[in-house]
Amino acid sequence: MTLSEWASYEIYGNSLLAWALGLAAFLIAWAGLLIAHGALARRVRRLADSRKVMALDITASVLTTARRWFVFVVALFLGSRVWQLPEAVDAIIVKLAVIALLVQAGIWASNGATAFFAAKREEELHDNRDAVAAMDILSFIVRVLVWGIVLLLVLDNLGIDIT
Repeated sequence: MTLSEWASYEIYGNSLLAWALGLAAFLIAWAGLLIAHGALARRVRRLADSRKVMALDITASVLTTARRWFVFVVALFLGSRVWQLPEAVDAIIVKLAVIALLVQAGIWASNGATAFFAAKREEELHDNRDAVAAMDILSFIVRVLVWGIVLLLVLDNLGIDIT
């Protein structure tokens, strides 16, 4: 077989060339996202350390919580856009990407709320000890609300009627 025959050989409706391009897109997206995330997280952390601004501290804290599985799923989603997949498989990949995004957004929101209330708690620790207990309770309530919303959105995305 010649190289062009190999490239046009089809497996599950895609040529070997299409499979290779999708795999390359996946690997490039995965590596690029990991590198970009690491560089952005380091840059924001340095900026937060030099400026001592609460919003930058919270942003730096949130950026460190991006999970590798999330980056993997996003890269898989991007790589799969090259392939001609059956509708059911494509729908599963899209649902997986949306669910991963929802869970990662929940992690970000929960971590952001925790970092915010921890910073407020530190401010109030010296002035008003009663506010410290309130900050802890409020932080817990906000995290429960965030994960309750994430759970409802994931269930809705899976086709479960949440009403």
